Amino acid sequence: MNDERLTDLKDILDLLYEKLGEFQKALIIRDSDSARFELKQRIKREILPDIRRYEQEYWEIYPSDAIIISEEEATTQLVQVKQAVEAIECIPHSEYPPQLFFVPDNFDSPLPEEILNSFEGK
Repeated sequence: MNDERLTDLKDILDLLYEKLGEFQKALIIRDSDSARFELKQRIKREILPDIRRYEQEYWEIYPSDAIIISEEEATTQLVQVKQAVEAIECIPHSEYPPQLFFVPDNFDSPLPEEILNSFEGK
């Protein structure tokens, strides 16, 4: 059942992403401000909420034991994150876009100490 639903969800998401791509292309082509506004609203109100909903369902039923990341890959990714953070820290705060300061509600659990310590070079 779950395998079949995962396949269905993947197919649905592929179609939604294709639809999103077509709408985004149309945004570039359209000359009329009202047509572009309408397309943006359809993306915002129809396509993106559907994508989020189906992705959420997909990851809720995706078997967690199938997600395997090697220690080497995890270390590589952490190094890349650390480098990105260091690069961002070099930018003056006055140049940060306002959306950078938005903190989503789902960030309510702290990072484990070993990850925090790795960023500090301890």
